[in-house]
Parts: sequence; structure tokens; C-alpha cells
Amino acid sequence: KPARAEVTLITRAPIPAALSLLDQPPFEFLTKAGKSTDIATGWAEARTDLRFRMLPKLTPEDVDFDVFARLTDVRSETVVPGRVLTAPVLTLRADRAGMAIAGRGLFDAVPFDARWSQQFGPEHKGVSNVDGYVNVTPQSLESLNISLPKGAVSGSGWGRMALALTEGAPARYSFESDLRGLSLAIPEIGWSKAAPAKGDLTLSGALGTPPTVEKIAITAPGLSAEGGLTLTASGFERARFSKLAV
Repeated sequence: KPARAEVTLITRAPIPAALSLLDQPPFEFLTKAGKSTDIATGWAEARTDLRFRMLPKLTPEDVDFDVFARLTDVRSETVVPGRVLTAPVLTLRADRAGMAIAGRGLFDAVPFDARWSQQFGPEHKGVSNVDGYVNVTPQSLESLNISLPKGAVSGSGWGRMALALTEGAPARYSFESDLRGLSLAIPEIGWSKAAPAKGDLTLSGALGTPPTVEKIAITAPGLSAEGGLTLTASGFERARFSKLAV
């Protein structure tokens, strides 16, 4: 004594109901992390393993748990405020340290293969992260309100993106790509890159309204540049470079 107990729950429920298991007293993990149980809609088929000592009054430290869930028909407008995330199937894992949701879907109209993670605890309230890969096309840039000059980007390529999400502030992003599959052109200086050619592109800024491109660095055949872009509600305004070689 005290005896050890193990409980296995197999559940099928709407995602908010499934997440409410993590938000029951004495845990209240989602509440303490600054998230509500209606973070997404859809269905969750879950297995939850609980291990605890049979005491009259349990504390969060007395209970170990592991959750694995398959989420279907997922839709969220709160993971990244102002953006719609949809996915046919995602996976969720959670334990006392935190929760992660991963899989493929659409971020607005941008295809992604990514992972969202949220650590539990008051010190992590309102802070979460996304990392993964996004598909870059003229259409996807337009859907993110990153309006570049017409013809500057064509084709289709992939890049790695990381988002730092803080409640009440625009999402901070960083992006890297080898540019394969993308054709780039700056006709004003007579430069272009064919889709098969490799290069290196890094961007960072905030996904506000309008978004910002505070830093851009590009190296490709015939071009090397570092600087920033100014975007307005009506689109691209100007580029400023601290280093430029053509």
C-alpha cells in the first residue's frame, strides 16, 4: 500500500471532448497552457493509459499518462490566429510534459507536413511551436498575403518553416529552401533562375497584417543578396539590400 492502478481508456469522441480528458482536475493542462479544449473541431479515436497510486487525494505528480489519438476531419482557426488549418488525418501524442499534433494538411491554401507542440505548465502558457515543411507556389505565397512582383516566382518547391506562436502577438516565422523546382526572376536586373537549379533562401519575419519579411538572404547562380522586404496591404513595396552581388 498504496496500491498501483492502471487504467486503459479507448475512446471515440469529438476533439474538444477528447482534449477535455487532459483538462480535468487536478491536471487542467490545457487551461494552464493557455489553450481551450475547442482548439480544433473533428473526431478523435484515442487510447489513454493512466498509471497512479490509489490515494484518497491525487496530485498531478501522482499520475502518469500517455495518450495516442488519431484525429480526422480536423479544422482549427485558433492554432495560428487568423489562419485556417485543415487536415484529413493527424496524430496526437500527449504525456505529462506536453502535447504534439503532427501530419499533413493545408495551412490556409498552403500544403504542409508539420508538427505543432505545446508544453504543459504555467511557464509555457500561451506559447507553442510549429515546425515542418510547406509547399511554395505563387498561389501559396498569395494566400499568406506575401505578394511579390508578378512573375518573380513560378513553379513549385518545398521549404522548411518554423513558427513561434505567442498568445496576443503575430506568429514569428523562419523559412529555408534549396529553391529546387522554383523559377525566380528579377527582370529589372536581368537575372533569373531556372527551376532545376539549386540555391539557398532564408526568410524571417512575422505573419501579421500585412506580414513582414525582416530578413531575406538568397544565394543562387548569378545572384547573392542579403536584406529585407517591405510589404503593405496592397502588396510588395520595396526591397532593401545590405549586400548585393549580380
